[in-house]
Amino acid sequence: MNKANTTQIDGTHYTDMPIQPWDMMETILTHEEFQGFLKGNYIKYAMRAGKKIGANSDIQKAMHYKAKLDETPVFLNYKEKLIEHLQAIFEYQRLYDEQNNELIRLADAVVAVDISQPF
Repeated sequence: MNKANTTQIDGTHYTDMPIQPWDMMETILTHEEFQGFLKGNYIKYAMRAGKKIGANSDIQKAMHYKAKLDETPVFLNYKEKLIEHLQAIFEYQRLYDEQNNELIRLADAVVAVDISQPF
């Protein structure tokens, strides 16, 4: 469990849950969407700090989201991304080979033409 998951600002309503909302989001959202969620909340709380009446803990909340963001691996779905990239590379190689084979067939056909004979 990440360090950010063991702390909560203003109460225990999230840490008392069997699974925290951001853990559920991390499971359901894509990696990019989840990072966007964390970044958005970090920005929101940082910009709101000191401006909302009764929101004295906004800077702490901002830092809490920043901590969770820092703890989130850069490539959460690295295996899936690697497979996608490898598939794209193999498809490119297949298309290249098809084109190359066609060029070889055309070159062979040109070479096979007897240019000493009139058309």
